Amino acid sequence: YQGLAGAWCEQAAMQLFSSPALNAMETFEDVFIAVKDRKASYGVVPIENSRTGGIGEVYDLLRKYGCYIVGQTWVSIHHCLMAVPGTKLEDVREVYSHPQGFLQCRNFLRGRAWDLTACRNTSVGAELVAQKQEKRCAAIGSRRAAQLNGLAVLAPDIATDEHNKTRFIVIADHPEYTAASDTVSVIFRTAHRSGALCDVLFPLMAEGINMKRLESRPVADSRYIFFCDLAGNINDDSMKAALRQAASCCGFLEVLGCYSEVSEQR
Repeated sequence: YQGLAGAWCEQAAMQLFSSPALNAMETFEDVFIAVKDRKASYGVVPIENSRTGGIGEVYDLLRKYGCYIVGQTWVSIHHCLMAVPGTKLEDVREVYSHPQGFLQCRNFLRGRAWDLTACRNTSVGAELVAQKQEKRCAAIGSRRAAQLNGLAVLAPDIATDEHNKTRFIVIADHPEYTAASDTVSVIFRTAHRSGALCDVLFPLMAEGINMKRLESRPVADSRYIFFCDLAGNINDDSMKAALRQAASCCGFLEVLGCYSEVSEQR
């Protein structure tokens, strides 16, 4: 997983796996490389937030490294503002967090004349505040990050959306699925013409396939690729027929994985 102990990725990994042997990586790309090089059996990365939408970098890395999605889970995100013990809210001048943390706590931050310093992970921000030991510094992250770094919670539950949650996926270097898997993720590119996307989506409608999510990402020359989550199993006859027909209507179509939400730990 990406980050340090106390990161939301770590919480997702613990939610997904029983007694996991966890390895913290510096970047999302490091997670993908470790899985692709078989230095790790699985990787856990965030792919979307209920408040701020898709994590574009992760979509790009799925395409770049050809890893498969083999599971997913949702983690409730309860951000808090943390600082060294004895700090008061009026002492704070600079706040550290991941950019997503700032976005998800936008209402709390609005109107406060604080410098917002972006970190590669919320847990990194907590670690920096603990190292600095300055009352002018605070971080946005999890209560676990505060506890692990000896920080005090100045303000709990500061996310704009009280139902804020993030979807995390499990990646592997090979596909894994069962008859119970209920989601198929695909990536495809359409021709650059009017109606091209409709041509790809029509076979899904014709076969009664429910599209759960559609995300676009820009590529060269003002063109886009699309990531799509479909309800069903890769071995369903309707899914096979729909994907075959959709693939014939676009530049390329690849299956990223067939999986389900992890309700039991691996």
